[in-house]
Amino acid sequence: MISGRWSGTTENLYIPAPYWVLEYTAEPMALPPNAFPLLVIQVFDAQNPNRVVIKPITQTIYEEPPEDPWSVKIFEGKRSYYFKIDTSFIRSYTLTIKIPKDYS
Repeated sequence: MISGRWSGTTENLYIPAPYWVLEYTAEPMALPPNAFPLLVIQVFDAQNPNRVVIKPITQTIYEEPPEDPWSVKIFEGKRSYYFKIDTSFIRSYTLTIKIPKDYS
């Protein structure tokens, strides 16, 4: 699990499975029209830092976030990745990597 408040880049993380799910949540500081909270997540291949693994995940928050996390399935793995996270008007965020039980 990765959590924080500010924009930044994570350390490399090895994913042992051929696919995985990235779940994420974000708590906004304020909602429109006072602020426009935004969370952007980019996944990069650690061996080839110029390769973006999936298109950037851009999560705008126009109302209170849902109880269940947002998620995206990533159909590649068995390598190391790092995440670049950009925030705007976000109080906190959490990223959770879920891999199939056969590989945990």
